[in-house]
Amino acid sequence: MITVGSLLKKRRLEKGVDLDEIEKELRIRKKYLQAVEKNDWGKFVSRVYAEGIVKSYAKFLGIPKEKILPYFRRDFEKYEGVKFRKKIEVEKLSYPKAMRLILILSFLFLSLFFSWQIYLYLKPPKLTVLSPSNTDVKTRKKSFLIKGKVERDVEVKINGETILPNKDGYFERKVSLFKGRNIFVIEAKGPNGRKTKKRIVIEKLTP
Repeated sequence: MITVGSLLKKRRLEKGVDLDEIEKELRIRKKYLQAVEKNDWGKFVSRVYAEGIVKSYAKFLGIPKEKILPYFRRDFEKYEGVKFRKKIEVEKLSYPKAMRLILILSFLFLSLFFSWQIYLYLKPPKLTVLSPSNTDVKTRKKSFLIKGKVERDVEVKINGETILPNKDGYFERKVSLFKGRNIFVIEAKGPNGRKTKKRIVIEKLTP
């Protein structure tokens, strides 16, 4: 089958002209002239660019554009058709891979989500004692104000007595002190039944 490239190459050889001479005359790089003769349209950035080179090449060889352009259009459209089919085939091949990747990522996300939910369910509640600032205190006072903070929906007890935190989770209880060591156990119980305990020793000194 006659192609635009074979037609131009045949006329060039008949005239005894080499590509270096045409490159110099037309100021078109040799690699593009070779691409035209080989019908290698992938070397060109656009159809318009390729068509312009074909017309200049044909004019140099004395071939009317009315004769050469139908060959070019047929060949280039054939190239575009092949290129389009290859693109569709690549997309078809890529689709299952993309689906597998989505499924894997979804599985990992769900695994992490459920793992986090299990962790939240099983972890003991957070208990922060604000006062006293340390677990071993000495004082001459007759009473002491124990303060702390817990998370939402956490039950608090001090030595077995229930203390109700406010809406922000803060709680406090003024306790009476006896001479010597006074031990207080603060217990926080979460909705999951897990507990956190902290022990405070307040030693009442003799006045």
